[in-house]
Amino acid sequence: MVIEATSGKPVGCGMNVDSVMAVIGPRVVCVRGPSKSGKTAMCERLIEGLGQAGLRVAYIKRTHHVLDLPEKSSGRIWSAGPALMVIRATDRVQVTSPVGTSELSHLLDMVPRGIDIALVETHQPEPYPTILAEALLPAENEQVFGSWRLPDIDDAVTRVLPGMISLVEGGRLLDHLLA
Repeated sequence: MVIEATSGKPVGCGMNVDSVMAVIGPRVVCVRGPSKSGKTAMCERLIEGLGQAGLRVAYIKRTHHVLDLPEKSSGRIWSAGPALMVIRATDRVQVTSPVGTSELSHLLDMVPRGIDIALVETHQPEPYPTILAEALLPAENEQVFGSWRLPDIDDAVTRVLPGMISLVEGGRLLDHLLA
């Protein structure tokens, strides 16, 4: 791809670098393991460490639990069928949209611009770099770059954080080259 120096647009395609980066999106890392293996604890610690490194992290998880209590107003409103629901509480803003598919690509499409890394807590293999619970064997072609077991989760976080940070920094270098 050739970038025009003055406009930042790839030559001949009419898109600027921001548009290209919006298509590329954040770097994605999966945390995969069976139930009760410490996936959520691993994600909590990674989010804290990545945040301390100045990175903006999105957390993605598929769950079989309902999000709203049926007896609360948000549950009743959601049952009425809005196309989108935004709730501001004292501690956060929650944006809820209809289910769509459970495909990770659909969920990643919902991550806003400006997020550096999307951390995906999952039971199933995905085509992204993965931190794998030692209780599992890697799936065929799974890109495992770290592992953990529950008692040693803090040590595992210390081992994988530098690689995650460099994954984002390498992407930022590419961003600057395209800009």
